[in-house]
Amino acid sequence: MSRLRPCPRRISPRDPQDSGIKRYSDAAAHYATWREQALRIADTFMRAVWCARRERRVDEERALLREATRWFTKALDGRTVESDQRATVIYLAGEVYRRCGEFAGAESLFEQARTDG
Repeated sequence: MSRLRPCPRRISPRDPQDSGIKRYSDAAAHYATWREQALRIADTFMRAVWCARRERRVDEERALLREATRWFTKALDGRTVESDQRATVIYLAGEVYRRCGEFAGAESLFEQARTDG
């Protein structure tokens, strides 16, 4: 039977006040600083949105949805989305627009996803 070696660094327990919203928002900001693909940044903001929804923080959810919308738009405008994923990403961007209350933009994107798919 092998013995476990002690961990070389101290691991602190997760702070219960630490929010997934902050962690994902910080990660998205980090990705933007390092010029990661816009789609990855949009996806990371969406993860923060899900955390905000779970925690019922409506104002933060809306702000994060707007950030995700901005990055989805950059991804689609920058032509960095693979062609086999394009219709799915367009649909997701439309869904984010819908959640933001931008129904005309959402409808346009849904139609584009339908024709591109």
